[in-house]
Amino acid sequence: MKTGERWFVEAMDDYTNEVITSYFAASGRSADDGVKSSKRDLEGKPHQLWEMPVNDIKRLVNSKRNCRLDFKIFVMQADGGNLVREISFAVPRGSIRKTIPVGKARTNLLEILGSKR
Repeated sequence: MKTGERWFVEAMDDYTNEVITSYFAASGRSADDGVKSSKRDLEGKPHQLWEMPVNDIKRLVNSKRNCRLDFKIFVMQADGGNLVREISFAVPRGSIRKTIPVGKARTNLLEILGSKR
């Protein structure tokens, strides 16, 4: 990863958005730390994005299947203005579970975060 890259997540459904919002609250940070803002991609389409450190995004990717999260990942170069490009991370293989309550998804994500910090 290059220095100066900024990483973003776009929640594709209300459940994922609620999990991300709860994640900020439960990890002792306010949602303002990962301010949700509107950015345009290279094609000019607007996206509502949460800015997060790349390590947190990797952890979200690792939780994607088990927590039934639906999101897209974007990256922006420091000199890129409002232009972001979508990227993909490999989603770990594993069994797909039923959608779980937001509190449980947040707890699972915080356990993963706690074990990696």
